[in-house]
Amino acid sequence: MATKPVTSIDPMTGGILIQWTPPFSNAESISQYKIEIYNKAGVAAEETEYCNGATQTILSNLRCTVPMDKLRTIYNLQYPDIMKVQITAYNMYGWGPVSDVNTLGAIVYDVPLAMLSPTRGPET
Repeated sequence: MATKPVTSIDPMTGGILIQWTPPFSNAESISQYKIEIYNKAGVAAEETEYCNGATQTILSNLRCTVPMDKLRTIYNLQYPDIMKVQITAYNMYGWGPVSDVNTLGAIVYDVPLAMLSPTRGPET
């Protein structure tokens, strides 16, 4: 079973960073991960756009980042929801057991609206 994933705010992008450690693989290379994110209704869906676990970068780094706006629009998460994730590994033996779902971690936040342009007036 893959270890429980850890989520945090990515300081570079402001998205949510998902990290995990590889599970026991019975001495065979892991060729793919399935990263599933839970929506507001508690249903897990595979994230393939930003966390495609078959790409070499994600396989090597054991992490991916999902933009905050995708969590709000696609997964219907909003402040102060905790992003819940589970990971499953695949190798020549097939799909392994699903990891535990993280119960602590990054909180989805709202992005403030853009400020209005400054104007000149009698009070400036």
